[in-house]
Amino acid sequence: MKLHRLTTLACLVFVVSSLSCTTAMKPADFSNKSPRFVPEEYFLGKTQGTGIIFDRGRNVKVAFTVDLDGVAHGDTFQLNEKLRLDTGESFDRTYTLKKVNEHLYDLTCPDINGPATVESYGNAIKLTYSLTQTMEGKSVTLSFDDWMFLQPNGIVLNRAFATKYGFDAAEVFMSIRKN
Repeated sequence: MKLHRLTTLACLVFVVSSLSCTTAMKPADFSNKSPRFVPEEYFLGKTQGTGIIFDRGRNVKVAFTVDLDGVAHGDTFQLNEKLRLDTGESFDRTYTLKKVNEHLYDLTCPDINGPATVESYGNAIKLTYSLTQTMEGKSVTLSFDDWMFLQPNGIVLNRAFATKYGFDAAEVFMSIRKN
């Protein structure tokens, strides 16, 4: 019986130490991937997306469509979003990207709280932000770890993880294509 407990404890320690040794992926990990994903080039003009939102139990919560229209304004880039949920709710937002350097952008939007960034390397971009949104009559602020990957066929695959108070709240999956 003692040997079984020791074996179980040893396995648990191994699993926990293995998980803690993993590193989170970083945008620079995709530096050598192509095609190069430059947000102000890809999103210039009209693009469309469709996706689903999963709740923290990994159940589909809502489906949505999004129409995007990107416009360059000197040293900034404006992305106008019309988001429609299958619940009948809709949201209009305007995001502004200001290029800091070849790989980094500042991101602003009236619904974003605090600093927000976009990092672009290779075929990947990572958006980091906190967003306040009213859904089903409730105002909710979620922190996002949002990844987009440009595929060779021009489709962008988007996977975003939302947390609230550090706990998983939702996952978003979307595909985006140019019109």
